[in-house]
Amino acid sequence: MKVLSIGTDRKLFEEESDVLSRTLEYAKLFDELHVIVFTTKKFKIRNLRFKNGDRKMAISDNCWIYPTCSRNRWFYVFDAIALGVQILSHKSEITNQENGFVVSCQDPFECGLAGARIAKKTGAKLHVQIHTDFLSPYFKKGGFLNMVRLFLAGRVLPKADAIRVVSKRIADSLVFKYKNIKVSKLSILPMFLDEGKIKNAPVTADLHKKYPKFTFIVLVLSRFTKEKNILLAIDAFSRVVLKHPRAGLVIVGSGPQMSFLKAQVARSNLSQNVVFEGWTSDPYSYIKSSDLVLQTSWYEGYGLAVAESLLCGIPVVSTSVGVATELLMDNAYSFVCEPGDAKCLSEKMTAFMEKRTLFGFVVENARRKLQGGLPTKEEYLRKYKNSVFSVFS
Repeated sequence: MKVLSIGTDRKLFEEESDVLSRTLEYAKLFDELHVIVFTTKKFKIRNLRFKNGDRKMAISDNCWIYPTCSRNRWFYVFDAIALGVQILSHKSEITNQENGFVVSCQDPFECGLAGARIAKKTGAKLHVQIHTDFLSPYFKKGGFLNMVRLFLAGRVLPKADAIRVVSKRIADSLVFKYKNIKVSKLSILPMFLDEGKIKNAPVTADLHKKYPKFTFIVLVLSRFTKEKNILLAIDAFSRVVLKHPRAGLVIVGSGPQMSFLKAQVARSNLSQNVVFEGWTSDPYSYIKSSDLVLQTSWYEGYGLAVAESLLCGIPVVSTSVGVATELLMDNAYSFVCEPGDAKCLSEKMTAFMEKRTLFGFVVENARRKLQGGLPTKEEYLRKYKNSVFSVFS
């Protein structure tokens, strides 16, 4: 089987990136893997050379990547469609999974629109992946573009031959929202978690040694974008400091809201308690040397930081997004708050600070739930392949 993938992650062009490694693993599952990535002409692609105007790069014997090199973002879809049709134009007629061609889209929005058009023009099967909880009521409040994306999803998903989602929460919301989507089309497969790698990762950056003035360290590990709502983390932590003035909040990441968030910290007189660190390629050191991880997103598809923190043995307080509701709450306890509820989050954080015996109890219960569903790498790749193959069912 041959697969054409459409996505937006430009780290695919970076040597030794996780995205590149993961893509090479996926390529081993299929006869051919072609990956189109939304980029502009200004995007610098290291070590990429085009021959005779052919816009592609071979990264293995059966895997090629294609930047769209678009004039601007408004041309991504059009350029991806043109590239996709060109890639599939010389392929044989699709009759079954052995000689079939599948278009797999990394989202049901712009990528999904491009994929649906390519599938229609070429007769390929359509596989759509959903990594974010776009049916959350907070998603459409994210601006005009999110409203457009909701519209696109409503047009793309009914055309899909198979849909892969990263959480049961998303699967349930799809079935409830779209009556014309059959449950049989859906498969649930979270992002892969390498438990051994996470547990064995060494601590090369100890936060308590770096910031000895803090007696308790809360970590936020995130992109600085509107949907991650880091402003809520600052608001909630400002309430914690009133009772625990030597507590510290370490915010690790990067993004367009960096200047805005730093200004908010200064306005709140929290400069002695809140520090910003740039994005890191070693998140496990930060997680393992913190006392608590805080997630404050308006919405999440899965919430990888929550699962990774629990596997590191570090407790988490989170808004009710992604996998947090499955792992951090049951009849005995809850460390989940509604999105936007700073008072609730501050109370949960304070509970951990004042009752450290909660650590072992909460982490052990959450880890037990998590580990029960963790596949090995081989099992995960098999499930991923089955998800793509299901377009022929």
